[in-house]
Amino acid sequence: MGTFISFGTVLSTKLSVNRPINDRVSVVLDTRWDYDKTQSRYYHAGAGLSQSLADDWVGGVFYRVITKRSSAQWTDEHRPYGQLEKRLRGPWVDVRVRYRAEYRLRDSEDNTVRNRARLMVRAASTWTQFLPFVSNEWFFSEDEYSKNWFIIGSRLPNIGQVSPSVYYKNVATKDSNGICWKEPVHTITMSLRF
Repeated sequence: MGTFISFGTVLSTKLSVNRPINDRVSVVLDTRWDYDKTQSRYYHAGAGLSQSLADDWVGGVFYRVITKRSSAQWTDEHRPYGQLEKRLRGPWVDVRVRYRAEYRLRDSEDNTVRNRARLMVRAASTWTQFLPFVSNEWFFSEDEYSKNWFIIGSRLPNIGQVSPSVYYKNVATKDSNGICWKEPVHTITMSLRF
């Protein structure tokens, strides 16, 4: 019986900055690094604009550059995307429903469109300094359900102007034939939001 880290856990670091330009529009910057047994396996950097819309709706346009290792080879992907999110605020929990449409420009595979739908539930208020959350994100490539992220974690107490969180992510992906689910990848992420 091995330890948790020994069965394919990926360690990840995520940094994001969200700065308002005015009372409705913000500039969003983010980056993430994933490590698998001390080797880098994924990196992305992105930028975009997010705008508050009426009644707790938020929309945005973004651009992300991704570099990932597949076997011993590194590949690049450029990913412009748009997203729309509805926020439902309650006394005990906040619910967020997000839809994202991505155009994936890949150097090692055909270009494609992918759609993502995410449901997130998180504590609205806390009796401690922690705000737990859970989410599930469904990925659809060419109208086929191809990937799933299940996330559970917590926002941690702020450190000055930095909002840290830590979460576990279970990544399930279908094989290249789109028939069978591969062994899931387990990811532990430390996220810092400035």
